[in-house]
Parts: sequence; C-alpha cells; structure tokens
Amino acid sequence: MKSKLVKSLTLVAFFLVAVPLFNQAKAANQVFLTISPPINELILEPGSKSTHGLSILNQADEPVTVDVRVSPFVPEGDDGQVNISDEALPNSQDWVTVYPNRFKLQPKESKVLSYTIELPDNASPGGFYFAIVASSSPSKYTSSGTDVETGSAVVASVSELVLVRVNGPVSYNARIDSFDTADGRRFFSYGPVDFVAKIRNLSNVHAVFSNEIVVENVLFPKKYVLTMSSQRILPQATRKFTAQLPNKWHFGYYKASLTTNYAGGNNLQSVIMFWIMPVKEIVLGLSVFILVILLVIILVRRSHRKHEEIEQLQEAVEKLEKIEEQIKK
Repeated sequence: MKSKLVKSLTLVAFFLVAVPLFNQAKAANQVFLTISPPINELILEPGSKSTHGLSILNQADEPVTVDVRVSPFVPEGDDGQVNISDEALPNSQDWVTVYPNRFKLQPKESKVLSYTIELPDNASPGGFYFAIVASSSPSKYTSSGTDVETGSAVVASVSELVLVRVNGPVSYNARIDSFDTADGRRFFSYGPVDFVAKIRNLSNVHAVFSNEIVVENVLFPKKYVLTMSSQRILPQATRKFTAQLPNKWHFGYYKASLTTNYAGGNNLQSVIMFWIMPVKEIVLGLSVFILVILLVIILVRRSHRKHEEIEQLQEAVEKLEKIEEQIKK
C-alpha cells in the first residue's frame, strides 16, 4: 500500500522553481513540504565519492513523518517535465545513499539531509540522473470532509532533481524537430506572430540550448531579433521554445531564421517564410482609391460636357449674329 500512497507519475517543472508536489485533500489541515535546492547539477569523475546536502521544511501546523528514497526519472512531454519513478535506482546504477531516510519534522521545522554518490571506476561518461524524493507518511485527520469520511490519507511529496555529468568523452548532437508559426499559417493580416521551435537533444548528456530568431522583411529593410530563454534538455528529450514577433502593424514578405546554439560550439539552423498583409485595410484603401478615381472621371466628364455645351452655345450665338447682319443688309 505504501507505493500507492506516493504517486508514481509525478510531473515536475524541469529546471524551474521548486514546485511542491502534493495531493490536495478537503481536510482542513494539509501536509505541506518544501525542498531546497530543487535542482543540483554536478560534474563527477568515474570512481569518485562525494557527499551533498539538501533541506526539507515542514510548513504544516502539525508534525509529519518523512520517508526519503532515491529514484530514477525520465523526460516527459516537451515542456521540460519529468516522470519520477516510484521505484528505487536499478542495481546497475545503485550508486546513491541518503541519510537519514526516515525522520519526523515538527511544525515549521526543517532538516538537512545528506546523500553520497559513489561512482564505480567503469562508470560510462555522460549523464546520470536521479531524484531525492521526500514523502510524508500517510496520516488521517480528525476534521470533517470527504477524505476523512472515506478514510483516505493526505500525502505530500517533493523532489530534488540531481543531474550528474560523468566526466570523459561526451558525444554532443541535436536536431530541430520542427520550427514554424504557432498555428502553421503562412499568411497573416496582423501581428503579433507567434513562433514555436522543438529541439531534440541526441547527446548522451544534458546540454543547455539557446535559441535566436531573426525576422527580416524581404520587401523593406526591417529586422527583428527575438531571443528565447536558454533551457537545459535531457538526453533523448525534446524541448519546446516559443517567441513572438511583436506589434500589430506589419506589411510585406518575411523570412524567419532560427539559430540554435548548444554545447561544444555546435549550432543548428532552420528558415521559414510568411506574409503579413492587412487585407481589410488594403481592400478599404483600394476601394477609397477607386471611388476617388471614379469621382474624378465623372467630374472631368461633366466638365467636358459643360465645355462642349458652352462651345455649342457660342456657335449658335455666332450663327444668330450672322443671320441678323444679313437681315439688316
């Protein structure tokens, strides 16, 4: 039953702030644990032994018993999440011990734990990843609520992700899985325009990827440089990056060039083309222009007709004058 009390599929925001992972209950008092630091990145040598620390804080108003385990994790999705196993490290990578692995925390009390990583001499260069998971033991509350009535327990679980790079020859490789506008369109009436890039890390170790998009107007000399935040990507994982071409008013044919830089001075590139044309305004402008031209034509024709009528009238007057002269003679 103990494994069921700790969620096996725990999604953690990767390399961001520490987000406590806990199952909310309707009970009035909830167990709430925090861990610090949420991420620890290490570079270790094969055959080395090192000890590191972390802190667990009980923010609840009642005591809680905490169990600690070491588990592997794998990437999940393309938003930098991970899936932490509810199992211990496999025998082939059982290189971590934590002390203490069970203790009690009073309200608002914190405790510093230590964990030791002992790498074998033949540890393969590259990435070694695990999580230190601290979970509260199940406890039932006396306050009213559905959870109490059904006899269920409230469990809190928090994790520190540990990223170890084992020194030695490392293979860096990556690819751009996709680069496009957010909805895949190639024609826009207005800005802003959102871009989405998905980068896959094919290395045998995690790496930091930084991306930049240069948007150029092909018809007019206008350029925008869009910088995406740098992010770490685990081996064989894909990460999504986003950027936005700002402002509403744009006009022309645009080229967006993505450049991705990562470890070892490597870079990748991808290019897309798209149009931004304010169709409504263009149609309205053309309509007004055509209307003005038609009005000018009408006025010019009317002017010509009046001129012709005046000439005809003058000719008639001249004829009458000639007839009058002949009568007088």
